[in-house]
Amino acid sequence: MHVIFPIAHGRQATLLAYHVSASTGTALDLDPVSNDQDHVSDHGGAPGWRGIKVVHAPKSGKTRGSKPHDVVKEVIILRKISHPNVVRLLGYEYDEQRIEHRLFLPLYITTLSDLLADPSFPFPERPESGTKDDASDQLDQSAVVIPTILTYQLLSAISYLHALDPPIAHRDINPSNVMFDIHGDLKLVDFGTAWVKDNRFKQNESSPAGGDGTLGVGGDGMDMRGWNDKEDEWEETYGDMCCDVGTGPYRAPELLFSPTEYDPLALDLWSTGVIMSQLFRPFTVTSTSMSPYRDGMAPEEDDEDEYDPLDHNRDQPPPGSSQARQSGKRQPLFDDTFGSLGLAASVFKVLGTPTKENWPDFDNLPDAGKIEFPTTSPVELSSLLPERDHMGLLAPHILQLIEGLLVLDPRRRIPARQALESPWFDVLRDSRGSGELIFKYRHLMRSWIEQGIRRYERLAERSREE
Repeated sequence: MHVIFPIAHGRQATLLAYHVSASTGTALDLDPVSNDQDHVSDHGGAPGWRGIKVVHAPKSGKTRGSKPHDVVKEVIILRKISHPNVVRLLGYEYDEQRIEHRLFLPLYITTLSDLLADPSFPFPERPESGTKDDASDQLDQSAVVIPTILTYQLLSAISYLHALDPPIAHRDINPSNVMFDIHGDLKLVDFGTAWVKDNRFKQNESSPAGGDGTLGVGGDGMDMRGWNDKEDEWEETYGDMCCDVGTGPYRAPELLFSPTEYDPLALDLWSTGVIMSQLFRPFTVTSTSMSPYRDGMAPEEDDEDEYDPLDHNRDQPPPGSSQARQSGKRQPLFDDTFGSLGLAASVFKVLGTPTKENWPDFDNLPDAGKIEFPTTSPVELSSLLPERDHMGLLAPHILQLIEGLLVLDPRRRIPARQALESPWFDVLRDSRGSGELIFKYRHLMRSWIEQGIRRYERLAERSREE
């Protein structure tokens, strides 16, 4: 018996989870990936599970209302790249009858967005009182492990993408697109709006073109034949780039003023800086937001009505429950509650309004002169990141790195490869220190990973009963 159900819905796609029955050990008929290819050690997905990203679009992968979403380009990108912190594509197929693209993916356990709703994340164990003598000793404390490894893995993924020939810009880095596998390792997902400026990522009418020239049918069962450029209903080119990319408070400020030309790599750097800063923001408790975890407690240890964040039939935690009383999240540094203009005002309130000194090209943006923002000076970023104090002697390096990414002028944001050279990550450049830190990181992440697996198991059981 097979169990399949939706776990996420977006404007352009639906993500399904399916579980292969342990009794039969067989895969769904629609799955082009054979069981012998599905090794958890290879891709880190939940054992016995797979995710299916379903996109309704013509064979070209494009529709007029979907710009810049392009599922075919996403498949080509995922087919060409390989990195331990980037999602792995297991298979792909196009259903002409359903007009449906299906991407077969590992089913990762949880998202960073989920974890940021847990007040104990990313500091499951608080640092001891007192000051250590050096940054290396400071890393022996559990409080610094998760932010250090998580940030390094995210920057590693971005550095890899940006160093490719041609470079790839993700353009939608946000906590929902940062996932964690069964080991707790970070995976960057969803390349539906990625940008690649190179003809090698186009296909001619007879055969898909690729770096190895073999993107027609790959060893993973992907059938890419039949994509005809003539079917494309739109084309995104430099000079006609889409600025409606990114998610909410993680969008770079240049996108808010209708540019048709911009540096897509700089968008990723900004979004990464916002995510990094969010790790050190205070946890804000609300009575209405949903938290998938309750003070790190495993679901079966809760004696109240069990709350499941993947239960689409329940809109909020049970009234009066501990989940409702204690739910909330670490808020991002910027606020998009009032749309693009509100987000711009929020950014300028923190970093100061644009000037010839801090953003020389701001006035060249199409909508730069449509509204006059109150003149403000930048605030001390450290005052907005109180949880950074848990990082001890590493705190100054963390602040320096975040300040290097959250720069108004896109040209002045430090590249990901340079960010990886921060003294914050010195311990990871030592093989022994790196191994010990990763071991501790995976141990600390285990409780969240186990909770995630149990959630899927409960949903599978519920689906069988229905």
